[in-house]
Amino acid sequence: VHGYQRNGGERDWRGQGKVEPPRFKDLSALPISGNGACVAIPVQRRIGEPVLAALQVVVSQESTVHNPKTTLAEVMVEGLAQDSRAGKEAPGYLTDSQIAALQLLCATTAGILDVRMRMEGAKVMQRRARQCLSIAAEVHCASNLTDFEQRVKRLVAPLFNVVGVRLSFYDDEAKDLVTTSMGSSCAAVAGKVRAAPIVGRRNVSRYPIREGITGRCLRTGQVYNIERIMASPHVSEGADGVDLAGRAGDVNMLAGPMVAQIADDSFVVVGVLQLLEKRNPPDAEATLLRAGAQAPVFPPKRSSETESRPSPRRRPAKQPCEPFTAEDEDFFKE
Repeated sequence: VHGYQRNGGERDWRGQGKVEPPRFKDLSALPISGNGACVAIPVQRRIGEPVLAALQVVVSQESTVHNPKTTLAEVMVEGLAQDSRAGKEAPGYLTDSQIAALQLLCATTAGILDVRMRMEGAKVMQRRARQCLSIAAEVHCASNLTDFEQRVKRLVAPLFNVVGVRLSFYDDEAKDLVTTSMGSSCAAVAGKVRAAPIVGRRNVSRYPIREGITGRCLRTGQVYNIERIMASPHVSEGADGVDLAGRAGDVNMLAGPMVAQIADDSFVVVGVLQLLEKRNPPDAEATLLRAGAQAPVFPPKRSSETESRPSPRRRPAKQPCEPFTAEDEDFFKE
């Protein structure tokens, strides 16, 4: 059942006495006008997939003058109205052939839109794959860890459209995570003032693998998508290099392990990569494409931690950061 007819008259559009329930939660909320029979059909490729649009039809009681139809759209509309002009007086409901034609029109439209969105999605994935290959080629040219870290930060930030990128390397001998300072934003944490940096020496910090999201990511080898770092009890200001005070605590974070292949079937975790504060995409077309291709009828649960969701009373009116997608998480997976 793909439609629901209101004011069916003597019978419903299936020729039975029982009217099927509507596929929309509130049919009265749709902009239906007119006193005649009304039908609302979703533009949907399959049942369970996102509803792209809704086609609404109101049966007109006015008589129309027959004119020759030339275009394909006019021929389809003329075919829908044939049953209404068959008798001396137009019926007050839509016939089975009219409903079937409307369903075919919606199914064809949804199929065309689905093909177009898949084509655009394939182009986006191809562009992303080329970017990943260019990043891998340039990163492999790094001569030391410092050069490697700078290359990763410079190349990964525009790929994910994030404000900050942080790398933590694992020291197998000391069982610690080694990282460098991200800048002045982490200069003071929880009232502790760091010592003044020494000219010519890198500010290297060590943190136990039992602290923060970076430690959990290293121990479990999983990807953590934190929607709001302030709401997660596992985030550590020192180990994760973030500031939980004020506006800085409302940003999101995506952390995943950096895995190195040392043999054909042997892998080892060498560190953790953090992506902080994903910005809104500048391209409105990309936002529309993502919303149409990925948003289901009932949005699934995210892979982020349950405790990272803020309470409704503390949720801001507008989400400050663009959420990380499943494609972003796949970057850390093989």
